[in-house]
Amino acid sequence: MHRNHDIFVRAIRDKHKVKLTFFSNEKGDIRDGLFGPIFYSPSTAGDDSDCYYLWDFEAGNSNNFLGLPPSQIVRMELTREPFDLVEFFTSSGGISDSKCGFGEDLPETTRKELDGKSM
Repeated sequence: MHRNHDIFVRAIRDKHKVKLTFFSNEKGDIRDGLFGPIFYSPSTAGDDSDCYYLWDFEAGNSNNFLGLPPSQIVRMELTREPFDLVEFFTSSGGISDSKCGFGEDLPETTRKELDGKSM
């Protein structure tokens, strides 16, 4: 769990975007931007496999679904910009397969949870 986890939870509850700063690749390049908080998946094995899932508005029509482990996130800040998860999923038509971090596949069970039925 990231030290700014409470910000992620508040962003989902208050339906606001987060300003996120994170390592964008294995070289350590930093990226920041506005993201829509979608889901947090805690580690089930007690390791660093927990993951924050967000919508990347800057990805254009490519894979907008971003999954980041806490170790890759530098900072999260709550914004006042609205982000309604329900509107987003009903208008986007669903979620495609994605990666968490630098290459971990999104588990099938998590994809099922993200279809909006268990939120």
